[in-house]
Amino acid sequence: MLKKFYLLFSILFMTVSAAWATHNRAGEITYRHISGFTYEITVTTYTKESSRPADRCALDVYFGDGTMETVSRVNGNFDQQRNCYIGVSLGGDIKMNKYTTQHTYPSVGQYEITMVDPNRNEGIENIDNSVLQQFALKSELFIYASGVPNSSPVLTNPPVDDACLREVYEHNPGAVDADISNSGTSDSLVYSLAVSLGDSAKALPNFVFPDEINPGPNNNISVDPETGTIQWIVPQRSGEYNVAVLIEEYREVNGRIRKVGSVLRDIQITVLDCLNDPPVITNTDDTCVIAGAVLNRTVFASDPNTGHEVTITATGDPFLVQGNKASFSPPAPSPSTSGSFRWNTQCQHIRKKDYDVVFRAVDDNPFNPTHISLANYETWKISVIGPPPTNEQAEPMGNGIQLGWDYNSCNNAVGYRIYRNVDSLGYSPSSCETGVPASLGYQEIADIEDPSITNYYDDDNGNGLKNGIRYCYLVYAYFEDGSESIVSNEFCSQLKREVPIITRVSVNNTDNQSGSDTVMWSTPTELDTTQYTGPYSYKVFRSTLINDFSEIYTTPTENSLSDLDTIFVDSNLNTRDNQHTYRIDIYSNGQRVGGSSIASSVFLEGTGQDNKVILSFDERVPWINNQYVFYRFNDNTGSYDTLDTTSVLTYVDTGLANGSEYCYRVLTIGDYSIDNILSPLKNYSQQACIIPEDNQPPCPPGDAMIDSDCELFTNIVEWENPNNLCDTVDDVVSYNVYFKPFRNEGDFQILENVPGPENTSVRFDNLESVAGCYAITAIDSFGNESPMTDSVCVDNCPEYRLPNVFTPGGDGSNDYLVPFPYRYVESVEMEIFNRWGEKVFETNDPNIRWDGTNEMQGGDCPPGVYYYTCTVYEIRLSGIQPRLIKGHVTLLRQEQTYPTD
Repeated sequence: MLKKFYLLFSILFMTVSAAWATHNRAGEITYRHISGFTYEITVTTYTKESSRPADRCALDVYFGDGTMETVSRVNGNFDQQRNCYIGVSLGGDIKMNKYTTQHTYPSVGQYEITMVDPNRNEGIENIDNSVLQQFALKSELFIYASGVPNSSPVLTNPPVDDACLREVYEHNPGAVDADISNSGTSDSLVYSLAVSLGDSAKALPNFVFPDEINPGPNNNISVDPETGTIQWIVPQRSGEYNVAVLIEEYREVNGRIRKVGSVLRDIQITVLDCLNDPPVITNTDDTCVIAGAVLNRTVFASDPNTGHEVTITATGDPFLVQGNKASFSPPAPSPSTSGSFRWNTQCQHIRKKDYDVVFRAVDDNPFNPTHISLANYETWKISVIGPPPTNEQAEPMGNGIQLGWDYNSCNNAVGYRIYRNVDSLGYSPSSCETGVPASLGYQEIADIEDPSITNYYDDDNGNGLKNGIRYCYLVYAYFEDGSESIVSNEFCSQLKREVPIITRVSVNNTDNQSGSDTVMWSTPTELDTTQYTGPYSYKVFRSTLINDFSEIYTTPTENSLSDLDTIFVDSNLNTRDNQHTYRIDIYSNGQRVGGSSIASSVFLEGTGQDNKVILSFDERVPWINNQYVFYRFNDNTGSYDTLDTTSVLTYVDTGLANGSEYCYRVLTIGDYSIDNILSPLKNYSQQACIIPEDNQPPCPPGDAMIDSDCELFTNIVEWENPNNLCDTVDDVVSYNVYFKPFRNEGDFQILENVPGPENTSVRFDNLESVAGCYAITAIDSFGNESPMTDSVCVDNCPEYRLPNVFTPGGDGSNDYLVPFPYRYVESVEMEIFNRWGEKVFETNDPNIRWDGTNEMQGGDCPPGVYYYTCTVYEIRLSGIQPRLIKGHVTLLRQEQTYPTD
């Protein structure tokens, strides 16, 4: 019987094998947009050439819109007898087959294109019963209502490879985005490993990845998500393996990054017990090129094994671009070979995304017919960047500077961005750096969205630039996809010295009535005295508010500018409380020519805190201060001691005595960025006197914790001493414990004050409710209170049970219906009914205390069973929560007798 069954199974298996075509090795589905909703769809399969009975002249392709088509093979020679094309032999028992058709989709949408064909070839190590498993491919096509239609990547390297046992294996599909030939840009491709597909284009059951067979630290297969290179380190068992790589396409559509398609490629790897090392590829370091320049690169490939020859090829975006395409000229195979890459780039090649070139080197041994060839891959990234603007110009004009530049190199720029800085930084971009790095500190002042406009007038948006300042500029072009050109050379200019330039506003003495400021300014050395003739004079204006100036002084007139006074002492001021701002105007023949930029005195302020004073000031001056010297008055010497010299506008003076007064001044030191003007510029603030006091709250206590005993009505709250937690020791003297009964209702209220910093716990006994939330604050010796700790909460464990019998009668024993000892109940709604449904008792008292009388009609209720409904309102952390209980109770009268045994 067993022999008959085995024979029958063998016959069935051979019949199924012949009918199901156990021949599929690898493949993918790609598509290309034709027009409108019409796409050309190509299924590429790699099959066992020796499995001729299973060879397919046509395959069924499902388009994902509810339709399918039987698509004929289109590659190879035409077989008249079979009336079909026969595919192309690749050697090694591998044949490549292409099936191509066109399909028009009904509308926008997402479509899955699939192909399922019996069956996979026999003996695949990581697929159970591979000879009985169907072979399936799938790709996704997204058609959006707006945006450029998508074509899938073209995969240029075949998905059938050999690998040597215990040697590193690599494969790269050589994916090139087909859309690059249409738009000049390309989609972002993201690669990931995936499960191979089977019946109904679903994941194969019990599929395992190749590295899960003989798993271990030296067995791992992965894919680089950016380059797509699959690496298996290292195969541990010979045999055939299949794995899929998912290639997803992403693109910006209407301002959002969206997925626009995907291709699932099924790959077959044959691991053989062979002694071979893959070739080595060198000189593929990433680089950049300025559009318009020619990029030449020699790429080398060699084989570490004696007698082997290497063939090197290249695929990638540069070979498909519009305009000048790249070329790669590899020589004939040899042990050590090199290929010449050349690309005459153009402006239309500028883009934000790098161009990928994938080099593939394959070895061979022409003297060994059993040689197993191995391949190696390297991805070379090329960035094509825009050239910089040229012929930069900056000329002063009135209160601003007129900028200009040329951008004749590329006409596909869409705009320019202009940046400004005070004085030169001497910046020069590195070879592949575009735009303006944020780290420079340059400020963007304009975005010109018209590439035909190559000039800009900078007057600080109508506010006017400042005299005495050297302004430096950088400009770069940007392109439709957001890519940026190399930035221009730094170019600088300053306003003409046609007006006075204030060089000093320094407080001489501090008083609320008799204070004074010294104001100095420079002569307008570039004033056109042929246009503006003498006599000349200056007028000094002052304001305690920025835009409320009043004239306070006019100098005597002089026929020569050089004879005019350029210093003024402003007296009888309240320098203690006010900061004063000045402007100097020049007059010619009694007519105003122009005015200086405004400049203010330095106004020092301070805040007294615990044993320290925090000093700060503001400065409204047209020059650049770079140093600040803080002083404190010494009562013993009657002079100021230097505290520190800093580059920031604040200073903290520590180690002071609370309650004592300390007086300070600050000296600012700066410069204009032009030559031939007073330098350095030194200006003093008024004197500011501050009394330090402890008005700072201490650090909050450490995390609070609660230990609750719900049945004993006890809570213990604990926390950490903040004096042990802060960087500086706080003078905590007590704690406030706050409480609120419900988590989401009400505010915290002080429950108790706990004296002594060492007392970090408190116990609450005999509580009516343990539910609630606690938070702790620390109090210092000056009464300052810290922020609260995070609250900690605990809930009640309510209990409410009723007896099932009671015996009213006045003997003092069990005379009332009452609950067993209950807890955490606020109130009840109790109703008791007789067996006819008539209410005999009701109450809201949790203690109930029904004595067996009929409250509705009067008189005693007869013995018997009574039914109740009781809504119990329990005190919970979330609030008062109702709980309904139902039951019955037996009422027995004391005079009632009972039968005995």
